[in-house]
Amino acid sequence: MVYMEKRQMNERPVAVVTGATRGIGRAVAHGFAADGYAVVAVARNAEGIESLAAELEGKGGAVLRCPLDVADPQAVADAIERLAKETGRIDVLFNGAGIVHRGTSSIADAQQRHLLDTNLLGAINLIRATAPVMKAARSGYVINIASRSAIYPKAGNGGYAASKAALRAYSEALCLELVKEGIKVSTLCPSYVHTDQSARQTWLPDAAKIPPSDLYACVRFLLALSPASAVKELVVDCSHVLAHGEQYV
Repeated sequence: MVYMEKRQMNERPVAVVTGATRGIGRAVAHGFAADGYAVVAVARNAEGIESLAAELEGKGGAVLRCPLDVADPQAVADAIERLAKETGRIDVLFNGAGIVHRGTSSIADAQQRHLLDTNLLGAINLIRATAPVMKAARSGYVINIASRSAIYPKAGNGGYAASKAALRAYSEALCLELVKEGIKVSTLCPSYVHTDQSARQTWLPDAAKIPPSDLYACVRFLLALSPASAVKELVVDCSHVLAHGEQYV
């Protein structure tokens, strides 16, 4: 069951963060909280959300818990409707929920569908639910996490690359549509980020992988821009890979 708990909301701007309990999403949730946002922590793992909330609230942050499967469109619609009633606003949507399955021609049907349901349709579900709230306010920011693989796919990883490339294309169209409503849309395309999902990339030292906090630095940069500026896409490479080449297998 989807539920939320409102604490110390005051008049803070509201940031919805999916995939908030792990990796990039967790770092971004911490960044938003540190910058004074009320964080709506969205993830499937209720225990993980409680752990995150304890960390953020221990530092004076405001957190709304939202255990939710982003691939469930009705559950997403219901959760965002309730959120909008409770807070009256959604300032930022950060679509960070994502999974990885290997394979291209060999990928199992269930795994390919899982990739598309989470990485693509999950983000679309959140966008469809939050866009009316942002349109009513004529302001807001949607930030989607794609991947460098969406631009430069690799052998053996086509299923994942396809899900992220589709999200990248959708984001491009969304940007052109929502800019007329006063809403910005940006896509982040990072290379190898130091998360549990990149642990199998043992050829690349962990210290050379992009720290998740760097992705929030990108978010902060985007949010600081004036209304006159629009950044459709940011590609974040690993310096080590640029210097020494890729050894992906």
